[in-house]
Amino acid sequence: MDGVTENTYLSPSSHAKRRLDVDYYHQLSLSCHVRTWIAALLPKSHYLVRQLDLQILRSHDNPALICQIACPEYTNPSSFKCGELLFERRQYEKGHWACIRMREDTYEQSICYGFMRIMKYICQQNSVGDYLGMTLPIVTVVRTNENQAMLSHEVTVAYFLPAEHQAQPPQPTDSEIVIEIWPTTTVYARPFSGPTNEVTIIDQISAMAELLDSTDMCVHDSFIVAGYTNPAHSQRQNEIWFLERP
Repeated sequence: MDGVTENTYLSPSSHAKRRLDVDYYHQLSLSCHVRTWIAALLPKSHYLVRQLDLQILRSHDNPALICQIACPEYTNPSSFKCGELLFERRQYEKGHWACIRMREDTYEQSICYGFMRIMKYICQQNSVGDYLGMTLPIVTVVRTNENQAMLSHEVTVAYFLPAEHQAQPPQPTDSEIVIEIWPTTTVYARPFSGPTNEVTIIDQISAMAELLDSTDMCVHDSFIVAGYTNPAHSQRQNEIWFLERP
C-alpha cells in the first residue's frame, strides 16, 4: 500500500453526526447523496437491496449475523487481553480486492463516494453484469502525516471479492476501480464502535499505538479502518488495523 504522496492533510474537525434510521433507503442522509443513487439503482437491483437489508442493517442490531457474511480469511490469531479484548494479531491471506482512491474535502465524503462506487460495481457495473455478493469488512486505507496527527485527503476504499470470484475477478466498468492483489499481511486489529471521521480515526490510531509495546514493526503512516456495518450508521462496528512491516 502506498504512503502519502502529497503533503496536504485534514486537520481534525467536527462534523454533523450521521444517522441511519431503520428504513435505510428512505431515511439515509449523507453529504454525497447516496439516497439519489439508491433510488436510481432500485429498479435494477431488488436482490441487492434485500441482501443489504439482511446483511448490513440487521448485523448492527445483531452482530452475530456478521459471521454469516463472507469475510477475508485469516490465520494464526493472537489475542492480547487485559480484562477485555485490547487487540488481536491476525494474518490475512493473499487475495483480490476491488479498490478505488478518493480525494474529497472531508474523510466522510471520501468514504461515502467511494462506497457508492464500490456498491455499483458489486451490484451490476461489472463484466458479468450481475450481483457479486457482499463481503465484510469494507475497508478504508487512510494515511497520516509523520506524527500521526492529521489524515491525508486521499483514501482508498476496498472490497474483498467473494471466494467464487477470486480466481477470475469480474472487471469493473468504472475505470477508476482497480482490481488489486493484496499480499499475505499481518495486522493488529482493535475494535471500536461509533462514527468514523477525522477525529475518531486519529483518536483510535493514538489509542492503538499506546497499546502496542512498540510500533516499529508496523507501517507508521498507513492504517486501515475496517467497517462491519453501514458507513452511515452513527453506531457502526469498526476496527482499526495497524499493518505489520513485511
